[in-house]
Amino acid sequence: MAIRRIVEDKCIGCKQCVISCPADVIRFDENTKKAVVKYKEDCRICMWCVTVCKQDAIDMKKDETQEFFPCWG
Repeated sequence: MAIRRIVEDKCIGCKQCVISCPADVIRFDENTKKAVVKYKEDCRICMWCVTVCKQDAIDMKKDETQEFFPCWG
C-alpha cells in the first residue's frame, strides 16, 4: 500500500495527516484549505495518516513494488 491521494470531498482541513506524516509526504494547501499529497514517492507506508484521519479521506493503493515499513513510535 502507498498513499495515492487525499479525497478532497472528505477532507475537512484539520491538518492531522500533515502533522502525523514523518516523511513529509502530505502538505496543506492554503488556497483550498485541504491536505494534498505532494511527495507520494517518499511515502514510507507507516499508515499514521490513515490512523489519524477521522474523515477516512486518505486513499491508499496497493503497490507490489514498494517495501512495507511498519509504524515506528
